[in-house]
Amino acid sequence: MSQSPHLFKIIAATLLRPRRFADYLAGGRRNLVWTALAALTTLVGALGLLVLGIGSLLSLRPTEMIASLCFAITIPIAIAGICTMISADRRLGPLRNGAFWMLRNLLAMTPPLTLVLALVLNDARAQPPLLHAPHISIGCMLGVLVGGVVTVILARHKCRDEANAARWLITGGALVIGGALWQSYTLHPACVALSPAFIGFAVGVLRPLSYLWAALLSVTLVVAVRTGVCVRSIRQWHPVSYDDLSLPPLPGLRGLLVRACAVDSDAGCDWLLDVARHPGQHRAAERAILAAGQDRRMAHPLLLRLSTRSDGAALLRGIVERSAQPHPLVAAYAALAHVESPEAWPTEIKRRRVLLVACQDWPSATSLAILLDLSLAVLQSTRWSAARERLLAAPHCADVADPISRALLQLRSLATNDALERGAAITAFPSASCGLTGWPSDLLATIYEHIHFLLAVERRRLDDKQRQFLMA
Repeated sequence: MSQSPHLFKIIAATLLRPRRFADYLAGGRRNLVWTALAALTTLVGALGLLVLGIGSLLSLRPTEMIASLCFAITIPIAIAGICTMISADRRLGPLRNGAFWMLRNLLAMTPPLTLVLALVLNDARAQPPLLHAPHISIGCMLGVLVGGVVTVILARHKCRDEANAARWLITGGALVIGGALWQSYTLHPACVALSPAFIGFAVGVLRPLSYLWAALLSVTLVVAVRTGVCVRSIRQWHPVSYDDLSLPPLPGLRGLLVRACAVDSDAGCDWLLDVARHPGQHRAAERAILAAGQDRRMAHPLLLRLSTRSDGAALLRGIVERSAQPHPLVAAYAALAHVESPEAWPTEIKRRRVLLVACQDWPSATSLAILLDLSLAVLQSTRWSAARERLLAAPHCADVADPISRALLQLRSLATNDALERGAAITAFPSASCGLTGWPSDLLATIYEHIHFLLAVERRRLDDKQRQFLMA
């Protein structure tokens, strides 16, 4: 979410994107003030419309309306206080953590609680009553609200897989307990009153109603893309872009990610990494990467772009670590992106070059194969003359738009620079001019350092020979 205030984005993040909402609050006091103003303005407007609608339909007395509002406001505040204590966040601090829960609970809980409590109070005088079992409605509503709080706590948890598994287990356990209590009326009538609370708690944790419209919208967007709509224009409308609380897999999301990466690798990679950070839908991004790894046209461009970004490299490494038989290309790029020291480059290149060179006829893989072969040859050279021969013998790359190809041209220019042998200083690798980042830039910087070392050795040898000649 942008640091500039935007009412809709602030409210959407408050309700549906707890991690982004917490990051926004951590941005400073200005963000906290804007969030409070936006949330309270929206809350007052929603309650005003709700009170006017309820008043015209139910003809509640002012005291009943005030009572329902008071209960609907104090209950979320009480729950916010409990949440602040049990979910302390050192990054936010007590003030912002309390504001996080206070504002979110007021926006999410107060309007529906006001409606339910108003209906309950109306049933005391209405003939016939609108709610034939008020305790069921209140129990179910409170269960949904508490389940929503548990969902937000788990969505903010660092261990996403464990948190998602906990949501499924909690939902199943709440449904089993609720069903058992409903069937235990003969044992004790009070058990039936607790059943709606557990059923509502399961609904609040899993959010099935929210998932239904999200799945329907996802399928609609898939159909729209297949009928000719540009996939880049549907990213902002997909539920995964503004709802971090959805847990069941959204249909068609993996296919949309693969198509987005095929149409525009830069924008598709950004969307894929954004989905990979989603608490519940990140598996779709991993499946999209594995599917793209089977495509000759987009495997190398996508994996190279991911491996040169810190978050993309971490994503590839996570996929490899969680798989018993990882995809070979994914494993190769993940390993190259996590070389820890310059001395480890030759060993790692030897392990991975066979696979990458075998795929050099794939698009965007030719320059990479040349880079790996040339890097291995230069780094294993012990004399500048041998390294120079390797540089001159390296194949030419016709694609000057490719950053790796431009870097190889600059690397070859070292072999034709006679001034280096006469003692001219070698500059550091110009990664900015080539447009390279990540591990390719680190690899080329290592090559430059090795060439600098070889030239220093040659100059020392030449100085020793001259000294011996003069002494003779």
